[in-house]
Amino acid sequence: MSDTRPTHPAHQSNVSAQPCAAPPISRSESVAIIIVLMLAALLRLPGLARVPPAINQDECLRGYDAWCLATTGRDYRGVLLPAYLEAFGPGDYPAASSAYLTAPFVALLGLSPVTVRLPFALAGILTVALLWRWLRREFGVAAGLAGAAALALSPWHQQLSRLAFEGGLTPLLLTIGALLLIGKCGSAGGSFVGGAALGAAMWTYAAPRLLVPLLGAAWLAGAGRRTNDNAMNRPATGAAALARRRRTPLWALAGIVFGAAPMLVALARHPQQVFARTSHVSMWREGRTFDATTLLKQYAAHYDPRRLFGDADAGSSICPTGIDWTLPGGSRLRFGGGFLHWYEAPLLATGLIWIAARARADRRARFLIAWWLLFPLPAALVAGGGPHAMRSIVGLPLMAITVGLGAAWWFERARRRGTGLRRALTVAAAAAALVNAGLYQRYYVSEYPRQAARWFQPDLAGAFTWLHERESSPGARPYDAVLVAFPANQTFAYYLFFTRVPPRLAQAVESSQDNGRRVVRESWIEGFDDVLRWDRVQFAPARQRRPWSEDEIVERASQCAAGARVLILARPGQVRRTRPVAVLTGPDGGPTIEAHEWFVTP
Repeated sequence: MSDTRPTHPAHQSNVSAQPCAAPPISRSESVAIIIVLMLAALLRLPGLARVPPAINQDECLRGYDAWCLATTGRDYRGVLLPAYLEAFGPGDYPAASSAYLTAPFVALLGLSPVTVRLPFALAGILTVALLWRWLRREFGVAAGLAGAAALALSPWHQQLSRLAFEGGLTPLLLTIGALLLIGKCGSAGGSFVGGAALGAAMWTYAAPRLLVPLLGAAWLAGAGRRTNDNAMNRPATGAAALARRRRTPLWALAGIVFGAAPMLVALARHPQQVFARTSHVSMWREGRTFDATTLLKQYAAHYDPRRLFGDADAGSSICPTGIDWTLPGGSRLRFGGGFLHWYEAPLLATGLIWIAARARADRRARFLIAWWLLFPLPAALVAGGGPHAMRSIVGLPLMAITVGLGAAWWFERARRRGTGLRRALTVAAAAAALVNAGLYQRYYVSEYPRQAARWFQPDLAGAFTWLHERESSPGARPYDAVLVAFPANQTFAYYLFFTRVPPRLAQAVESSQDNGRRVVRESWIEGFDDVLRWDRVQFAPARQRRPWSEDEIVERASQCAAGARVLILARPGQVRRTRPVAVLTGPDGGPTIEAHEWFVTP
């Protein structure tokens, strides 16, 4: 077949003739990628304990389990080296992958919101670097830098990199899989490692469990159909090369099995753990009728510009809503709460057009199209599953890749018209991105923590930190009982984390719940339990959504043994018979929790 010139705009004239070689890194590119990585770090590392507010109940329990695993090899319920963690009830078994990742950080740096979130922030920065490397190798310098910058500035990726959720590892693992599997060159070893990364992604969150097999099928369908459209993409010939190409899918499949081994073992031994969340939220769960119309609406919502650029999170309540701008005529524009920023809209559209135009000739483009078509499925198949910050996370690297390809197309057009236009376009694009990102960061740092307080409950973190410090002071006597007199979401997780309950004590308490009533749980919603008692602490039922009256508080305190010293954590004004020993404030500076002491007389 005759050779043709590279047609992608990002290919540079100084590309090496070697099929798998990338252009040498120039000084200007080195400076540019260092700036991008520094920007990614600046948006992900500072203030991890404050933005988002420290910390969500899922992060609490995952971090506490990491501490237990690091010190005892068991989770807080006493299970030895679990693949899945029973968190908040029989319907909530998150993968233990994030706890194992966090365990070394907690062991070395101690248990705190920063150490629990730090590995995910570092994973986010690494994802930016790896995406740059893959795009640069496959599509050239401009695509690599633009795609890495898009991911670095992504409001969606920034938020998930600052949270200790197991799904936060999914973009990194998907990017590694793409780096090693989807491209113009590959090897048996690379295919195995890439497959292992994709398999491990299935052991992070429920969404990749559906997407990875479908993407794997799409990759296998095109694995033996390498295109011959230019010299750089020409496959090797000969019997040995043909045998190597045939073995590559087998190595990739072996890698997927290896990476997903913990999930597969759990699937064989405890399938209810692997499918616990799915069985409670899917469209075909018990008592529900599958609705194809709803499925199609939820699927199509992922391509709605208002979702892509305005408000990407319709269900999880963990991502910032962004800024509301009122436009002329009274219409409103949501800014900064989507998967991407608005300035990236023309770049995304250009990238999609380029991918579609190249699909027939380029297997990489076909794979990207398959990814675009498949990524909404995990969220769309959930009852009430519009775009969701976690279930839609499997599309995150894809969007940055597409923006990078679109930016490279425009860069090449400007380059052909002269150095001046290229520089002007680059400066204008960088300025638009920085202004856009700057406005969003101002909102994210100053306004978002107050908006998110109800979901992250920083008042509970403050209250139990105060309790830990009070009981840890020299000569202090621990309280005999603690009453949390107002409902909150999984308050016991905050108690375990911020009072630093010794792991072996927690395991002993959990193992005694059948005979000692030291732990009392009742069924709540969608497979979650409402914890009413954990050892010495009693909690107002979250399911009732009302605080205890003062009479109820006094009655519960009086049930303790004579001479007991009881701590009451209540909302301001909830207890009037005693003066508070401490008043704790929230993110806005106002009082949120009062601490009262009650002594049970003989």
